[in-house]
Amino acid sequence: MSVPDELEAAKNATEGDAAGDVRRWLLESRAATFATLSVDPRCAGYPFCSIVPVALEAHGELLVQIASIAAHTKNIKADPRASLFVHERTDDAQAGWRVTLVGRMAPVSEAEHEEALARVLDRVPRALEYDATHDFSIWRLAVEQVRYIKSFGRIAWLDAAQCRRDPLGAGLADAAAGALAHLNADHADAMLQLCSGRYGFVPESAEAVGIDRTGLFVRARVPDRLVYFGFGREVDAAGLRQAVVDVVRRARAR
Repeated sequence: MSVPDELEAAKNATEGDAAGDVRRWLLESRAATFATLSVDPRCAGYPFCSIVPVALEAHGELLVQIASIAAHTKNIKADPRASLFVHERTDDAQAGWRVTLVGRMAPVSEAEHEEALARVLDRVPRALEYDATHDFSIWRLAVEQVRYIKSFGRIAWLDAAQCRRDPLGAGLADAAAGALAHLNADHADAMLQLCSGRYGFVPESAEAVGIDRTGLFVRARVPDRLVYFGFGREVDAAGLRQAVVDVVRRARAR
């Protein structure tokens, strides 16, 4: 694509909601190609690709749970620069959407670990088992640039700030507290059903403790565990009730 063509493609892309597309795609995607810079003597300095499950944080950063013995983990410990690539599953790869997120990897802090693990568990059924081995840890890609391709003629580089969101935006700052109070006062049984239906354990009690635009956090007691239920999409205050109803319905169906 020539420079004038690329400028036109970028203009076409950014005239729509490119950042909204990126976040929607990431919420729909459960795995990504992970590109790091190899430290292996056989291919030192070359891009090295692998597959990892991914989870999206509320603001828009990406989480991966990886083993210390994995080649990609050794690579990012030596050089944190990395990319994550997700794409549409289609017969014609060139016709589908795809996005590359470029940034630097860093392990999540101990204070962040519980919430990060809850988000990863929503995507990775064995995340608790992996976490218990102490060989796995959760890392965050601090995104710096995003390469967005929706279709031919819809191509652009996006600054990471364009793809971040206020977790309590779109009216949730005002609606979240009331929604949590309502769930705990009138639907305590549904919180238990979420834990049993989605994660297969029955706690003595369960309380809704957090809501953002992408999902619901529930604190289970005996066993003590923080669990997360992703909506699979971004919601606003008007769509919050239906998103929670959908989560409960899916858990009951399981």
